[in-house]
Amino acid sequence: MENDDIIELNVGGETMATRRTTLCQVEGSLLALMFGGRWKGNMMRDKDGRFFLDFNPKYFGFILDYLRAKAIAITGRPAKLPKVDLDEVNNFYELIEYLGLGCEMLPPESESFKEHSPGFTLEENGTVAAYRSKSQTKKNPRGYTNPVYSEPQNEFIFGNNCYEGGIMRLKLEMEVKYMESLGPAGYIWVGVVPSEVTPEHARRTTFCYPGQNFYGWRMDCCDNGIKMPFETSNRPWYYSNLITIEIILDSDTRKLYLKFHDGKQLSLKLTRWNKWRLLLKLSCRNPYEDMQERYSAPMPVSMRACILKAFKEYYS
Repeated sequence: MENDDIIELNVGGETMATRRTTLCQVEGSLLALMFGGRWKGNMMRDKDGRFFLDFNPKYFGFILDYLRAKAIAITGRPAKLPKVDLDEVNNFYELIEYLGLGCEMLPPESESFKEHSPGFTLEENGTVAAYRSKSQTKKNPRGYTNPVYSEPQNEFIFGNNCYEGGIMRLKLEMEVKYMESLGPAGYIWVGVVPSEVTPEHARRTTFCYPGQNFYGWRMDCCDNGIKMPFETSNRPWYYSNLITIEIILDSDTRKLYLKFHDGKQLSLKLTRWNKWRLLLKLSCRNPYEDMQERYSAPMPVSMRACILKAFKEYYS
């Protein structure tokens, strides 16, 4: 067996050929194990003697092109990752992870939370942001003292990194719990802001209006979980108090995506060209927005947001 052997492959019915060194250059990957000799004689072949791989040939072709580019890349100019349609991204990344190429093709970014309002606290080296309404006491008209909770007043937290160029994917887990039974409560704002936005901007009540300094979405907090107001359908989307979301920032096409664990997604156009960073904001519902709710109760909540993963989809 020679390192420069030409390997013929049948990938999902499509014929491909490459050097053995191309397939084996990422040490410890499944491809290196398969074609480095460890599985010699145990691999499935088709009727013409080609090695058979039961993978999507389109996705494997992307991976093979990356490995070829990596073999001739120079220092400071790494091989570019392919750009995959958003509805195919999950399947493509599953194949990357299965082949043991995740750390090579999708190197993780070190992201954490940083600047924040007094109501938020940081945990686990800044990868977790937590908010909890504070317990207070208040006298009722008869003079008795009742426990009450404060409600969030424009509580916010920024991501640490600024992103410019390429595609960034930030996966978050958010949990919201209510300390009392409520009707319509408050809002969670999720999105990105230009890097020059300061905490003073974020403290303003009127700050979160998409298309100005903030680009993102509003989630409504309610008794049974989180509601996404309808934007692309006739009905709002409801989720439990614990959800996993992905924020995808495509600086090249100037688009921002919000993707949920069930596959639903929203998108909007970035009308400005900036460096961007993550922003989460928690605000109470204005009781005067709807006259029927002007006497609604405060919004005592606890919220926990965790950065699960951050990585670049490809290098520009």
